[in-house]
Amino acid sequence: EPASGEGSPKKASISGTVVQGVNIIELSDKEIILDKGKTKRIKATVNPENATKKSVSWTTSDANIANVSSEGVVTAKNCGECDIICSAMDGSGITAKCHVVIKQLVTNIKLSETKIVLPSGNTQIITATISPVDATSKEVTWVSSNKNIATVSPTGVITAKNGGDCVITCKTKDGSEKSATVSMHVPTFSVQKTDYTVTSKKG
Repeated sequence: EPASGEGSPKKASISGTVVQGVNIIELSDKEIILDKGKTKRIKATVNPENATKKSVSWTTSDANIANVSSEGVVTAKNCGECDIICSAMDGSGITAKCHVVIKQLVTNIKLSETKIVLPSGNTQIITATISPVDATSKEVTWVSSNKNIATVSPTGVITAKNGGDCVITCKTKDGSEKSATVSMHVPTFSVQKTDYTVTSKKG
């Protein structure tokens, strides 16, 4: 549903010419979510169609968060929220606004380990360092390529199960699709059979 600002139709007569005022502005978006550094254009439709002057101006409630061009192009500058206001320039006072949310995507994940050798039954914690430090969401998921060999908890605790190799993957949840992996090896121990000869001595 488009965002809109409404008002009562205004008509005035100037030197015998009827002037039709703007009574509504409809925007293409009510809310937009942008990644830091990205741009998006908001389109404005001015009604009624026979409005004498359809020109509009664009302003932002916080230029530190996002700015907007005279054509309605929004540029995301810093994380946060603000409003973009579109105003009729015919003196009618009609406006419409679009709420803007700016987020910072994760650019890199660095794990505390990249290769692990862990005997069956043992555990090890892997920590993930997210960049940049001002990333909006630092949530990650952990997945094992083979749970029969090793499992991993939602907090990065790896538990070795059975002998073999698998890969533990840590992946972002913010849509950036960033990931990092740990190569996991669980040693297979073989038990050697030894023959013993027992000699009993009578006497």
